[in-house]
Amino acid sequence: MVKTTIIGCGCWSLRVPILADLLLPRGTPNRGWAIDGTILTTDDGRRYFFWSGWPGRRNGQQNLYVAPMRDPATISGERVLIATPQESWERVAMPICEGPQVLKRNGDIFIVYSASASWTADYCLGLLHNSSRNILDPKAWVKHGPVFRKTEKVWGVGHCSFVKSLCQTEDWIIYHSKSSPKPGWEDRDVHAKRFTWNSDGFPDFGAPVPRTLVPELDLTEALVPELAGA
Repeated sequence: MVKTTIIGCGCWSLRVPILADLLLPRGTPNRGWAIDGTILTTDDGRRYFFWSGWPGRRNGQQNLYVAPMRDPATISGERVLIATPQESWERVAMPICEGPQVLKRNGDIFIVYSASASWTADYCLGLLHNSSRNILDPKAWVKHGPVFRKTEKVWGVGHCSFVKSLCQTEDWIIYHSKSSPKPGWEDRDVHAKRFTWNSDGFPDFGAPVPRTLVPELDLTEALVPELAGA
């Protein structure tokens, strides 16, 4: 069960999971790093919590984990390891898999995540694919990547999320990238880019857009048409 703290001021309250207290194996002293939590709800209503965390209490490698949920605020089982930073593109500066995000289509479940150190030019996106619907089986998750990475004009591409247009016909990826190959976070911008799907059912994110390039379609017009031209 998730340990929670209550934040409120009389007329309302909010249950806040304390991730570092819950997402390590039982008996682990001095709980460690647990960040970037997100929830997958399957078509049959089951919920699962995904996050990035240390294997134990020591700073360093970040893995991806999943655990079942009893309700939107309660973890109901032990964590399951589904990805470790084993590939060279996941280990630049530090071995890191973080920022998992859920993407679903036609029965396929994808976890798109960020890899390597976020302050480097080599920060990129990897992908886990599950077509079995057995969410808690580590063997059901197949790794691909990198699926979105730096170019000669864009660096440090990562930490994405996904939205659909109001008409529900377009898929967009929201992400941040660096405008310089120099290590650091000060030059990061937020970008939005429309993406498509390949014939094999996998997403095709294409190449990241440079800071100076005007997108072919304004995101405000695509997602909130009534604000276009305001």
